[in-house]
Amino acid sequence: MRKYVWIVLAMVCTFCGSFISGCGPLDQSGTVERIRAHQAVMRGEARPEVSLPEEPIPFHRHEVNAALGFGDNQADHDMHKMVDGFNNRYGMERDWECGYSFGDSYVTANLEYHYRLNKKWEVGALMGWGASRENYNNSTSYDTDAPHSFFEDGDSYYGWEHCRTFVATPSVRYTWIERRGFRYYSRVALGWMHHHLAYDLSHYYVENGKSSFVDEYKYNRIKHNLAYQLTVLGINLGGSHFRIMGELGYGCLGIVRVGFMVCF
Repeated sequence: MRKYVWIVLAMVCTFCGSFISGCGPLDQSGTVERIRAHQAVMRGEARPEVSLPEEPIPFHRHEVNAALGFGDNQADHDMHKMVDGFNNRYGMERDWECGYSFGDSYVTANLEYHYRLNKKWEVGALMGWGASRENYNNSTSYDTDAPHSFFEDGDSYYGWEHCRTFVATPSVRYTWIERRGFRYYSRVALGWMHHHLAYDLSHYYVENGKSSFVDEYKYNRIKHNLAYQLTVLGINLGGSHFRIMGELGYGCLGIVRVGFMVCF
């Protein structure tokens, strides 16, 4: 009996020693491979793979941009109220043959500067100029050789709306997503607006196809309002220093803005 016990103990010790020394059976999955890899690293023949951290996206601290804005504008309400007052009183409509019409809303131009505090937040300021011009009259046809000689006898009226705005506001922007050559941000700006409302009205009397000047009235009013611009979607695309930009929002700069920017 003792003989068999010693034989079993000898077999166990032999197996364990072989396993620990790395010379165990090949059916031990991955054991030999791991030992060989470890020995190769110790000899300097191979190095373990190390995952490097992702390289951060560089950004410039300063940004200057210039853009044009189109669409509904914060100043449209006061301008339309003034225009409708004259047009409804004298029965005038928009002169669609006007060659320099800007449309029913302001066209704006603006300059901005922003400083990036970090990857998410930036602060700055903007200045903007807006213009709206349109002609109106109470007749659908007139003699092109004499602009105020209307074919229909009676009183004729000719109106010219020419309004301007100037805005200056601080601005705060927040970056949602940024990749190389691409950035998506939103913005809030709140400041001051100088609004110049102007309307010139000319009155003529037409008889037998000829017009006679009656009188002229000039309306001018200055208003100072709170200016704001809310940008829901702002995107810029391009290289490291020069990019194109576009924005969707509402306020003193219009609904749609397009322009270019310089970063340094």
